[in-house]
Amino acid sequence: ESADEVVGVEVEGHRAEVVVESKIERLPVVDVDTGPKAAGEGGEVLKDGQMMFLVKGAPEVIASICTRESIPAAFDDQLESLTERGYRVIACASRLLPQCLSLEEVARTSRVELEVDMEFHGFLVMENKLKPSTTPVIKKLIEARIPCVMVTGDNVLTGANVAMQCGILPTHEYVRIVDVKGRFLLTRTVPHDQGVARKYMLPAVGGDSSDGGAWGGDAESGAAKDAVPFSWDELLCGESLALTGKAFAELSALDTERFLDLIVQTKVFARMFPEQKQELVEMYASLGETVSMCGDGSNDCGALKAADVGVSLSDAEASIAAPFTSRVATIECVYTILREGRCALVTSFTDFKFMAAYSLIQTISILLLYRIDSLFGDWQFLYIDLGIILPLAWALSRTGAYHHLSPLRPTERLVSVSVISSLLIQTLLNFLIQFGAWWWLHQQSWFEPLVPDQDDDNILCPEATTVFLVSSFQYIWSVLAFCCMGKPYRKGFYTNPAFVVVLGVLTAVTVYITLYPSKWVRDFLEIVEVPMEWKIWMLVITMANLILACVIEIAITQLFVVRRAQEVVPRLLGRGKPKAKRYQAVVDGAATPVVGEGVEQAERSGAVEVPVGLQTIGGVSGSAHFESELGLEIPVGNDGALPVDSDE
Repeated sequence: ESADEVVGVEVEGHRAEVVVESKIERLPVVDVDTGPKAAGEGGEVLKDGQMMFLVKGAPEVIASICTRESIPAAFDDQLESLTERGYRVIACASRLLPQCLSLEEVARTSRVELEVDMEFHGFLVMENKLKPSTTPVIKKLIEARIPCVMVTGDNVLTGANVAMQCGILPTHEYVRIVDVKGRFLLTRTVPHDQGVARKYMLPAVGGDSSDGGAWGGDAESGAAKDAVPFSWDELLCGESLALTGKAFAELSALDTERFLDLIVQTKVFARMFPEQKQELVEMYASLGETVSMCGDGSNDCGALKAADVGVSLSDAEASIAAPFTSRVATIECVYTILREGRCALVTSFTDFKFMAAYSLIQTISILLLYRIDSLFGDWQFLYIDLGIILPLAWALSRTGAYHHLSPLRPTERLVSVSVISSLLIQTLLNFLIQFGAWWWLHQQSWFEPLVPDQDDDNILCPEATTVFLVSSFQYIWSVLAFCCMGKPYRKGFYTNPAFVVVLGVLTAVTVYITLYPSKWVRDFLEIVEVPMEWKIWMLVITMANLILACVIEIAITQLFVVRRAQEVVPRLLGRGKPKAKRYQAVVDGAATPVVGEGVEQAERSGAVEVPVGLQTIGGVSGSAHFESELGLEIPVGNDGALPVDSDE
């Protein structure tokens, strides 16, 4: 079989040819002695130029290429005990090659021919240590109704244990492990004292009987006497599942539609190949979900590219495929991306509403003045555009993201009930305020209606001055009303220094122009002097405008109109109650919660689209200390078994 890559390494006088191939689940190495003597395994002495073939990899795979005599009787029990406690286990084996073989001949020899009659030496055991930020971040994501799953190349029991430690799997419930051996689908639950093991006969499924998975020799592929016919309903019963890559391949080939329902219940995908990771991301996307994927290895590149939001936790190959790269190798970046992304989306919609409101307010002003053949002056237009709108639009977008990720998602469509209803109701309010000020001006005893001059723009009149000043306040109040509700997606506007300064300065300048404008200001802006009594009335009217605008934005558009419209509009269109997406529908119908502790089942009901977060942990590198794709720090040694009843 051809290898993905062959790398030559020179270490202390020894030449090693390293064959790298992800699918074989092991790493073969040819060690060539170039010194006078080198101690071999079991006390043998390597003769000058003699080669030793060494292999490390998945224990169940290494066991299949070793002699029966070299494998201890407690191999399966020890492997299961270690992986069930969350340890990462790598098996090591070697074989002395005939002295007559040259390195060139070995290079031309098939891997299958070399990997025979290997001698098993033992397990390399490593412990998963979660980074301090991992569990809190996953807990926050789950509380925000964002399901998280783990995709790993490790043993399924190791993955399940780590998933329980970090909160992806609930510790207070048992988890069903699903694996395939030969023609049988094997399921069991962990911990051992809950549930029973089952064996199902798969219809027309081929498999590699050499892979004992999480059971080792507990169930022989040829023993069909205790097997029952396979049933999808047995698996789709609401339990949290941990699926192996072999089961992933076999079950997805049986029935794609039913398998899509199965992956919704699955929280751990173990022994997954790179192409299977990518396929899993595409399956989630086919369910209509927004998928995020984070990883740090080259085997994650396909999945990172296929995901809607791919996040690389390293500067290696994964950073090329992923649109985002985190400088800190923890999954905190996922939480930050979601907060900042929602803030950016809401800010964009707020900018749109403000610019639309600005155009509509000015349109109302112009239509009122056209009734008397009047118009704003050029300097008035310039003051509104450059003096009010431009600074507000710049400062508006500088508000930061809210520190907490809300379970409620912001609207993702610009033309939506919430955006349009807010804009229309605010426009109606602005029209009523301007028209009310216009009407109340005509009721004043000192007021004299304008006699239009057909040869003039008729700018210098109380009507034009009143409309200009009232509309100037409306531009400021509109942006304040749109920003008054910061959370749950943005911080309060008062945390934005630039916005507060711009808002304060523009309010002070507009009040000054209204109450005590100097002669040069009146001449520059082409406004006329009006009685102080009317100036006070204009301030009272605009303050009422501000209060009503904020009340409408908070109480009506956010709490009444949107929610009511979501219920009424589909009924008016004959669609009935909005349907949940397929992913959410399966989750809501599960017998037990499939997300972590503390998330109520009722919270996950409804038509809210739920993004799916994928975290991956990859195979070990053989070093004593390394960081995995899930953000795990793995030291050698120490018993890190987690009590089953520990707090999630």
